[in-house]
Amino acid sequence: MADIELAAAVFCWTPGADGCQPTFEVRRLGDPYNDLGPHPMTAGAVYSDWKQADLPSRKLMLFSEIMSIMARDGVPCDLLHSELLKIPEYRREVLALDVPGAEDSDGG
Repeated sequence: MADIELAAAVFCWTPGADGCQPTFEVRRLGDPYNDLGPHPMTAGAVYSDWKQADLPSRKLMLFSEIMSIMARDGVPCDLLHSELLKIPEYRREVLALDVPGAEDSDGG
């Protein structure tokens, strides 16, 4: 799994509504494959406020986006978590150390 810095993370998902299977993927802004593919919804680095935010603000924005995707759009927590592990700031600075995939701030 290649790391995707939080500043460059694009969240792509399909809500689990109207019989649709919910999907969620973290992609890097600007990657050649960065079309929306099967995902009708995006958030994160595709928006200027995300790009201009400092790290503490971006982490708060991440929390808000993820909670909304889970609560509003019915995307399962385990699916979100498995994709968010691509983001080093999520693994090192957002998760509690007893959560699978978490790392301490030294990357261990």
